[in-house]
Amino acid sequence: MINASRVKGKISLLGTLSLALVIVTAPFLSIKTNAADLAPEQGVLLSIGQDVDSINAYHQSISVVAGGVTNYLGINSLGGLTSNAESGAGRNNIAELVTLYPDSTLVVGVSMNGVIDDVAAGHYDNNIDILLKTLASYQRPVYLRWAYEVDGPWNNHSNSGVISTFQYVHDQIKALGFQDSITLVWQVSSYCPNPAGQGGLEALWPGDEYVDWVGLSWFSPQDCNFERVKEAAQFARNHNKPLFINESSPQRYQIAELTYSSDAAKGQNKQSKTAEAIWDEWYQPYFDFINDENNNVKAITYINADWDSQTRWNPNDGIGNPEGYWGDSRVQANEIIKQRWLDATNNEHFHQASDELFDLLGYSQASSNLSPELTITVPVAIQNMGENIDIIANASDSDGEIASIALYHSLTSVTGEEFSEQLISSISLPPFSWALTDLEAGEHQIRVVASDELGGVTTVLDRITVQGTDENIIRFEAENGILSVDAQIYNDTDASNGSGVAYIYTAGSGFTLSDLPQSEQVTIRYASELAGSISIYINNQKHTLDFSPTGGWVSNYSYLILKTPIEENSSMTLQFDMGDTAMNVDYAQLITTPNTTTPNTPTPDPDPVDEQSDTGGSSGGSLSLGMMLLLGILLGKLLLSKRIRYKQPVSITR
Repeated sequence: MINASRVKGKISLLGTLSLALVIVTAPFLSIKTNAADLAPEQGVLLSIGQDVDSINAYHQSISVVAGGVTNYLGINSLGGLTSNAESGAGRNNIAELVTLYPDSTLVVGVSMNGVIDDVAAGHYDNNIDILLKTLASYQRPVYLRWAYEVDGPWNNHSNSGVISTFQYVHDQIKALGFQDSITLVWQVSSYCPNPAGQGGLEALWPGDEYVDWVGLSWFSPQDCNFERVKEAAQFARNHNKPLFINESSPQRYQIAELTYSSDAAKGQNKQSKTAEAIWDEWYQPYFDFINDENNNVKAITYINADWDSQTRWNPNDGIGNPEGYWGDSRVQANEIIKQRWLDATNNEHFHQASDELFDLLGYSQASSNLSPELTITVPVAIQNMGENIDIIANASDSDGEIASIALYHSLTSVTGEEFSEQLISSISLPPFSWALTDLEAGEHQIRVVASDELGGVTTVLDRITVQGTDENIIRFEAENGILSVDAQIYNDTDASNGSGVAYIYTAGSGFTLSDLPQSEQVTIRYASELAGSISIYINNQKHTLDFSPTGGWVSNYSYLILKTPIEENSSMTLQFDMGDTAMNVDYAQLITTPNTTTPNTPTPDPDPVDEQSDTGGSSGGSLSLGMMLLLGILLGKLLLSKRIRYKQPVSITR
């Protein structure tokens, strides 16, 4: 059975929240001077990954609770840190794992979402602080796999981005006093097609003083005679670092059906295998490598998942963008392999969860002021213009008092204009609530911050999409267009009409919209885990637009803006061309050209009472200059007040 949570304050989320939700607890922690790598002196820490439900299924079948649990998040939205994040690869929710496995360490993979150079430029410093403070608040050893698989070609990491962000995160861990609870892992992909040798790895190395562990991935190392994993082990020895096998799974093996495929793309032409043969071919070399003291392996993560059941990893289900064939690695799917797994890991050489584990790893729990517990209630993630949005905060503090709760707001409008975050108001006494009305169409970020009297802080983030109904904004659902090549309709409750167009990832794939109105701008609402470019054709005139990742293929959306004159009855095609990057599209919105023609109306006769006076007043029916200025000021204030209103009166200046 799984024990109750070690954490006193269980996180409860009220309402329907978007994937971008983040809760942050920042206690006062005592600062220690010596960094700890949290490596066991003897034996190997065993961790299980990589999604919440697969981890739970493992523990329901295997009677021993692993010493660590592994999960993932993206730096751009922090989805998966304190709320569910799902992009077809299983559910991530680190806060839930903390509750379920109180005596297990955390192994956290942080994806750069294709924006590592933006991270290096400091654009995500606030997210880094939120991440570190949240992980430290869980009061257990944390192995932070920053920019994991640093050399993976699919990540497109720049050398300078890897080096500078590692150095920054290391320094922030130390500055915040978390060096005895958070340790940094520099993980390579051990990908066989990568160039051989140590030179490529050295070019990505941040420096011995900035890294605690060297990590590697172990999927199909036999494809290159184990050369890449051997190189990683040698690199760790060269830099005197312990080795962490951060991702390992028998790729292309299907344990439930006892098959193997040499086809890395589609998993075709499967060969039947016995359980003994699968163990001898994949597991035995794996454990031989671990048990070889020369490799100094101090921790491993085994990914125990039915990859075929997850749409991201199944190349044959017609959903998403194929990322190769992975199979089924659940040890419990075959009794022989399950028993051999238990024989290999349930012994004194492997560290499982226990009351003594954290002390054994050298973890030192610092004294802290418990920060407030905070939940918020928000409406569903998609709203229409004109609908009221009520934000309600509920906070308590187990060892003190709530000093204040503040609401912050920022906006990216459908026209692409960004409005920086502003404090709406700070409330010191309940009720803690705000009413937002007349919000502009766009993506709104809400940040609620609760503070106690000793400075403890808890933050909750959420995003709300407001759909435009302006007469000058005309929406065209992507799924209503003419689809081409591999493009297909997908379902997503967070899409504007419940669906959109996916599989825009092969040459010519996309959709076409016809009979467009005269307009001056196209706004594309899209989702993608990648950064890159996409092609848009207006009447066969090509435009190439760069875009950033949104944090998922579904649920997390952002806007792509093309400003160009469009004539009436034009056509628009969004498609994948050679060199482009995959995306899913919810809709296209056109900003039409407003009709500015002044209507022909009769001019009224002057009022006889208002004819010119002795003081030189204006002619009848006109306004004085002073009156016009006054009306202009009043109109300006009215327009500003229409942008966003709250129960707590505030003055908004954009």
